[in-house]
Amino acid sequence: MIRKLRAKFILTNMLLISMVLIAALVFVYCSTEKNLEKESISAMKDISARTAEDQSFFFFSPDRTNKNDRYSYLKTFTIETNEVNMTYRINGNVYDPSDLSDEDNDYINKLIDTVHKSRTDLGIIEEYNLRYYSVSTVLGSRIVFLDKDYEDNNLKQLLLNFLIVGLCALTAFLVISIIISKIAVSPVEKSLNQQIQLVADASHELKTPITVISANADILLSNKDSTIKEQLKWVEYIKTESSRMTELVNNLLFLAKTDERKKAESQSIINLSDIATSCILPFESISFEKGKTLESSIMPEVYIKGNENSVKQLVIILTDNAFKYSNDNGVIKVTVFADQDKAVLSVWNTGTPIPPDQLSHIFKRFYRIDKSRSRTEGGYGLGLSIASSIADSHGAKITVQSSDEKGTLFTCVFKRQRLINKASEI
Repeated sequence: MIRKLRAKFILTNMLLISMVLIAALVFVYCSTEKNLEKESISAMKDISARTAEDQSFFFFSPDRTNKNDRYSYLKTFTIETNEVNMTYRINGNVYDPSDLSDEDNDYINKLIDTVHKSRTDLGIIEEYNLRYYSVSTVLGSRIVFLDKDYEDNNLKQLLLNFLIVGLCALTAFLVISIIISKIAVSPVEKSLNQQIQLVADASHELKTPITVISANADILLSNKDSTIKEQLKWVEYIKTESSRMTELVNNLLFLAKTDERKKAESQSIINLSDIATSCILPFESISFEKGKTLESSIMPEVYIKGNENSVKQLVIILTDNAFKYSNDNGVIKVTVFADQDKAVLSVWNTGTPIPPDQLSHIFKRFYRIDKSRSRTEGGYGLGLSIASSIADSHGAKITVQSSDEKGTLFTCVFKRQRLINKASEI
């Protein structure tokens, strides 16, 4: 699938680039052709005008150019007809038809007849690849002929350059497209791999509770005559595993929604200090029950922009995680403070540190450091992934540090919001 996607990306990109490149080259070619044509016509008109002023100035020949003239790069010659005495003036020299060979006379007469029959002042004689410009005179006409080889050779050279440049450009664009396609498709590939991994992990996680529920249901079915009270243990097992499955499904749905639209939820200016205070209150009874110490250091009136329910879930996830993985008689501390334009939420706990090689993986879905302990604590390895998604949707950055000496510290840094009037909401 990824290969096909990359191939389509490269093909589409190359087609678009080819179309743009061809359009640009066609435009340059047509512009050059038009400019060469204008240049030739302008030269013929100039030569005709200067011939009328000074007949002896021009001395061109069809097969060579006058090096002293500014149009020396063009092959031109001029024929003036005198219909009174039936003579020709070719490049300023007067010739009688009898002075020329039959072949030359035929050539000149054919050129003159073609021009006269065309009934236009400007045109091209395709047979000889000549341009002409004709002007009527008192005695006949003056016709300037220009060899189109200069134009044709320039256009041929331009086409050759276009071919070389075009092939080099397309080759370069192909290499660039291959590189860009890899970069562009990598998020899709990563997302696809995550989906595949998610399905595999979810299937694995659901397999255990389904097996337990099925086994307990079989036990209940094998004791049809027993009362619910007598089989209450198996019913409680089914209830427990059903609750775990419900939690797993709800967490998966939450992650799916945050992946689809991370910034779609409504956000407003909220008080992070009040949210953190309200979220840690329920944990006081848990800390008393488990013999752990819950501390807090919350600066008042720290505001951020976000969704209140999501931020509450973030605080609860981090605090619950700290309780689960702190040691016996351990300490958990929740801190909120402001640092210039930053609002910082941190949750610290004592206990066994997270191995350094696993720090970069703990925010991945279904990732658990101690799978057996997570199972006992009722976790699926989705909590920190959800916390990371919530942080991302709020433009916050969540990090973790862990060591034997300093314990484990989760830090979430938000952009701080300042209220001019606390009573107003933005």
